[in-house]
Amino acid sequence: MDHWNGGLGEKSWERNATFPVSLQLVTSEGKMRVTRTPIREIALLYNRSHHWEPQIVLPDNNLFKEIHSKTFELIAEFDLNGSDVGSFGFQVANKKIAYHVQSQVLLDEALAPTPEGHLKLHILVDWGQLEVFANDGLFSYAEEYAFSPDNPGDIRLFTDGSLRLIFMTLNELSGIWD
Repeated sequence: MDHWNGGLGEKSWERNATFPVSLQLVTSEGKMRVTRTPIREIALLYNRSHHWEPQIVLPDNNLFKEIHSKTFELIAEFDLNGSDVGSFGFQVANKKIAYHVQSQVLLDEALAPTPEGHLKLHILVDWGQLEVFANDGLFSYAEEYAFSPDNPGDIRLFTDGSLRLIFMTLNELSGIWD
């Protein structure tokens, strides 16, 4: 996952690995695609879970106001049918994960909604890495990221219009070596 200095010439492990994933071959829009999704065993690391039922999220909502976490899994699904939203997404400390509805772009990459008009997001954060998966692994993004060390683990769902949330779950993660 290292992109800062290439990781060449190391004598011992000094880098960051992605979360374990499962690869599958699927047909999407008439083409064969490889999907990449987190393995279900990540659930063994769940510490505390927070759930949200279907609702309309408005720009001034702060669904995460009582939650501060630097290691978590976030799974959410949104209905974009008839939406007036220009963009929405998640702010994790100093990193913005934005989806632009009109241009169908997530993190500067093309991503169309599902055939039902939904966007499914699956985000994994460990304080040195960020991974974003969408639409059952058709979109996959991994980045070694320097989150603000002085940030208490603030998370925010932002939108510039009325956003239809189908469901959302945030699972705080325990350390694997605990």
